[in-house]
Amino acid sequence: MLPLQRAEALHRVASDLLRETGVIALLSTLRQVHTVGGYRLNVMFRTDIDLIVTTGAPSREQAIRMAKLLLDRGHFQTVGFADWFTYRKPDVSKGFYWQLITPHAGDWWKFDVWYMAPEDDVSIEAAERFEHLIEGDNEARQAILNIKAQLFDGLKYRDGVTGFDIYDAVLNYGVPSLKSFQEMRSAGPDGSPPHDATNG
Repeated sequence: MLPLQRAEALHRVASDLLRETGVIALLSTLRQVHTVGGYRLNVMFRTDIDLIVTTGAPSREQAIRMAKLLLDRGHFQTVGFADWFTYRKPDVSKGFYWQLITPHAGDWWKFDVWYMAPEDDVSIEAAERFEHLIEGDNEARQAILNIKAQLFDGLKYRDGVTGFDIYDAVLNYGVPSLKSFQEMRSAGPDGSPPHDATNG
């Protein structure tokens, strides 16, 4: 199956899974639920779904209550919980996190779900911007999927690369290939591209 076809197929399965588990409706009891990442952009490569729940005052009590509700639903083989709101770490988002794992359509699917205040999130605004940039651009989708495939080590992307890094490079800087992506990342200490490679 070609990368774009596979991404479309994964997106359909993910949509089915979201409906069957009712997870968005359940999480909506906390406040607003946002899809981000590969599912939102329709560039899925792995069987992962990223969700963010935003509310003005995230609460540990509500987060633990939700973890119990997710367990009681019986849809998930694993319901993991982490409190990164109380126990802070510089390189981890501030919020509560659930990892949900379930078998579906012959694969194991993982949900990465964050519960946080809007001011502590950067993914939603970026997802909206990326969604606008990628609309109707199958060439960009293909480039993203090719880079993902070449960096995938069977579990994650190599060298600490995230999906966000790939989307940013392709959609904001027009990076067409893994070689160009690696050159961009090595261009400066912060991984920023050379000036002549930017839109400015």
